[in-house]
Amino acid sequence: MAKKQANDSIDVQHLAQLAQLSLSPKEQADLKKQLTETIKYINVLQELELNSIPPTSQVTGQKNIARLDQARPYLTQKEALVNAAQQKK
Repeated sequence: MAKKQANDSIDVQHLAQLAQLSLSPKEQADLKKQLTETIKYINVLQELELNSIPPTSQVTGQKNIARLDQARPYLTQKEALVNAAQQKK
């Protein structure tokens, strides 16, 4: 894949318009610099050899820790409303 200069491919005004942002010229310049650095870093990451590393979705090893739903005794309507200030019948 041919690499372009990251700075040449960023149209900050177009991105700002899509995001409905009003950016000053200084903010546009700052954003362009930040995006350029981000793209450079992504290009470095793309050069890493990762074929021998299995994909991961999480790294803690935790399993689903949610309890199963179990039917338990519950209050009747009358019991639930015993302390209510008003009851509609």
